[in-house]
Amino acid sequence: MTDHDTIASQLAEIVGATHVSSAPADVDAYGGLEPLLVVWPGAASEVARVLRTCTELGVAVGVSACGTRATRHWPVPDDRPRIALDTRRMLNILEVDELSLTVHSQCGIKLVHLEQALNRHGLTLGAYPALIQRHTLGGILAAPHPMAHSPGSGWLTEACMGVSVANADGTVMHTRIAPRKATGPDMARLYLGSHGSLGVITTAVLRVHRQPEQEVVRSYTFPDMAQSIEAARGILARGARPARLRVLGKEQALVELEPSGVADSGAPVLGSLRESPGHGSGALLLVLAGPAALVAAEQRLADEAATAAGGRELSLAVGSRWWAREAGAATESLPVPVGARVCYADSRLMLASVPGSVQRRKVLVWAEEFTLQGFTLWTAFKEVNNRPTQQAALMRSALLDAGLDPLRPDFPPLLDELRQLLDPTQTLVVMEA
Repeated sequence: MTDHDTIASQLAEIVGATHVSSAPADVDAYGGLEPLLVVWPGAASEVARVLRTCTELGVAVGVSACGTRATRHWPVPDDRPRIALDTRRMLNILEVDELSLTVHSQCGIKLVHLEQALNRHGLTLGAYPALIQRHTLGGILAAPHPMAHSPGSGWLTEACMGVSVANADGTVMHTRIAPRKATGPDMARLYLGSHGSLGVITTAVLRVHRQPEQEVVRSYTFPDMAQSIEAARGILARGARPARLRVLGKEQALVELEPSGVADSGAPVLGSLRESPGHGSGALLLVLAGPAALVAAEQRLADEAATAAGGRELSLAVGSRWWAREAGAATESLPVPVGARVCYADSRLMLASVPGSVQRRKVLVWAEEFTLQGFTLWTAFKEVNNRPTQQAALMRSALLDAGLDPLRPDFPPLLDELRQLLDPTQTLVVMEA
């Protein structure tokens, strides 16, 4: 087995001695991986050389960035030495094309920083939930977050036009940025969602959007959460495509819409939510963005759908306060949510069964990722303890009892077969679901 000094010296020749560390403060950040040392490459060529060297030395590699991967996600270590490959130095935005509306960036940059850089050019990734902005670009593409969706922009992975990938044998592949029919199969799709099993995404090209001319936040309250879901479906069925569309159950509505001060214009409405029995009542929040004429038309459609479903509009202050708080949610410590995809036809039955399946404990329930076919129902315990993994497991069991299939990152058999071809020595450590 290769000794520590040999591994460290060979990696130091690639990235520089200052970018290799075995200090406890550094290696402990990847606890479940139990790395021998941490290496911080700064470019795709360095990533490729590190992977090739580790393959030759029989060293396993776990990929992370900025500590965004929880330690519980690492599989149980085998007897091989392991290193942590951290991409936090790979922060460069290589090109912003304001004419073609694309951005080419290294993978270690956090989405919040990429969004801020795009905003300076009058561009945006889209109105995605603030929760995903703490993730890195490479991480969100390799292991897509189920919340990375906007009715107006679609799934974030769909915005990826091409990637550069370092394979375990040290080769680098660049997928072409061209119409799919002109180049055959889109090879980038092999690596999106592969959880780093086939290679390390080093750079990516994404479609971006111009910042909207106008942005309007609307909020409505309903006596029943199922009616909120019906209103959301009606908004999409009428042809509107909001930048954000979110339905809140009673407890979640009180958490997100509660005034920060003593009282304001939203207090009477929230009072009625607070006094309503059960989990049924809730609220619908949406953000309309785009040209002023389009926003005005979509606003009329949203009002029609909400009224038809039995809703009433909340004050402008409620929606504005929620949207302002949403911007800061990326840095908050939030409960671990567990979600499941639900068809509209099953929504009322599912909403009625989920709260009862957790034995009267206060549960936060909300819905997002709305499409014409269905939505994702999210649940989390309101009281967060120091065992979030156990809480998530309990909630997952509750959803199964309610007849729902909780979302889990899939690792299809085809990917496993491709991995045997591209990484036969299993150099890359695949993050657990």
